[in-house]
Amino acid sequence: MKPNKFFLVTALVLSTSAFAFSAPAKGKPKGPPVPPEILAKYDTDGDGKLSDAEKAAMKADLEAKRQELIAKYDTNGDGVLDATERAAAEAAIQAERLAAQQAKFVTLDTDTSGGLSLAEFTAGAPTGATAAKIAATFKRLDTNKDNSLSLEEFTAKPAKPTPPDVTAKFASLDTDLSGGLSLAEFTAGAPKGATAAQIQAAFTKVDADADGSITLTEFSAAPPPPAKGGKPAKK
Repeated sequence: MKPNKFFLVTALVLSTSAFAFSAPAKGKPKGPPVPPEILAKYDTDGDGKLSDAEKAAMKADLEAKRQELIAKYDTNGDGVLDATERAAAEAAIQAERLAAQQAKFVTLDTDTSGGLSLAEFTAGAPTGATAAKIAATFKRLDTNKDNSLSLEEFTAKPAKPTPPDVTAKFASLDTDLSGGLSLAEFTAGAPKGATAAQIQAAFTKVDADADGSITLTEFSAAPPPPAKGGKPAKK
C-alpha cells in the first residue's frame, strides 16, 4: 500500500505545541495558516511568511524526517510504510508529542498548582502571539471553564482545523476579540429576516456548554441561525 508522501507534515505540526494560533486573514485565504513554530524555525528573513527557498528548506527537513521514520518503521523492508507500519509511526509521534507537552506543562506550572493560569499559559506562547489570541486559545482549551488548564486539557489532541471561511466569519463577528461570541455579536451575523426568538433559540443550541458565549469550536460545529421560514442559512 503506497503511503501519503507527506503524512508527516500533519503529524509534525500537531506534535509541536498546544498553542494553535491563526494569523489574521488578509483577502481570500490561500491555504491554512503557517503555525508560529514553523515560521520561527524556517522564516530566516523574518518577513512573517515562507519564501520559496524557506519552503524548500522545510520540505527538505520533512523529507529527511520521513526517510528516517521509514528506516525505523519499515519492518518488511519494502521501502515504504504500509497501513500497519504507518499507524505504528503515527502512534510513536503522538507519544513523543505527549511527553514533550507534559514536560512543557511542568515547566509552565511555576506555582506547582497542577493547573496553568492564563499568565502561566502566556509565558509559553509563541513569539508574536497577541494577548487576544492567547486568551482565545486559553479559553478554547479550558473545556471545563474553570479558568485553569489541567494537564489533560493542555495535552489534548488538537481539534480538526476549522475551515478558513468559518474562521473568518467568526473573527468578523467577534468584535471585542474575546474569543467568544455574545448573543449581540451572534445576532449581528444572523440571516436577514430571522426573528429574535429564532436567533435566541439558535444561540442556546450552539452554545453547547451553556456559558453564554459561543467559541469557534461551537460555532463551526453547529448550523447558523435559521433564516426566515425556519430553514438554516448557509455560513
